[in-house]
Amino acid sequence: MSNTILLPFQPDSMTPAQLAAVSYLAWYPGHTHGLYAHQLARWCGWCETNRLDPLEGDSAGPRRAVHPPPR
Repeated sequence: MSNTILLPFQPDSMTPAQLAAVSYLAWYPGHTHGLYAHQLARWCGWCETNRLDPLEGDSAGPRRAVHPPPR
């Protein structure tokens, strides 16, 4: 049995990033949904910590921050 609680969909109270995440995750079932939701939460958390918009740019920015190219 699942512990999931379904809440009403309220797009008017969601940020563009939240709407994008919900729309993206809606296509994935089960384990894949859980995994992608976890990764998106980590990405959005990292963006929030670094004051970045998760919908702008691409994932190359964080990779460069963690692993800068050799000089």
